Amino acid sequence: MDAPRLIAQLEKQLAQCMLADRFPLRRRLQQLRGMNEQSKLEKTLVDIAQKLQASIARYQSRLALLPKPEYPPELPVSGR
Repeated sequence: MDAPRLIAQLEKQLAQCMLADRFPLRRRLQQLRGMNEQSKLEKTLVDIAQKLQASIARYQSRLALLPKPEYPPELPVSGR
């Protein structure tokens, strides 16, 4: 497993997750850069990836549930 490349990929995905999860996940990824123990590194990477995917799913479901304003056609704002 190429840990530095996987860490970089996960860091790129942070922009797609919930804002509240970004800092803790980024901090955990930064801590992994100095880790030498391979088995613990792999386990932690899997855990971070799972949490990141869950956060991305929550973010996308919230985006889908945002209300879309609808204005009556007789209002001047409807022409915009």
